[in-house]
Amino acid sequence: MEITTAIVMLVVVSIVAASIVLLGFHLLLTDFTWFRKWKGGTWYRVLPRGYPYSINAVWTKHYDPSIEILIAKEVWL
Repeated sequence: MEITTAIVMLVVVSIVAASIVLLGFHLLLTDFTWFRKWKGGTWYRVLPRGYPYSINAVWTKHYDPSIEILIAKEVWL
């Protein structure tokens, strides 16, 4: 029983860790202009409301003015 619990916990922790790493990798990539140009379309640099520092701004393809402040906009063909 303890071995089964340990294996399940190991799998869950591995999945969570992998998800965090992949999200961080995606956010890191979007900071590079070549990545946004390669993906194309319209990109928005937004700051979530309630975060006073621009270090919290991220590049995204989806902009919701009710919860985010627009800092910059790029359009890539």
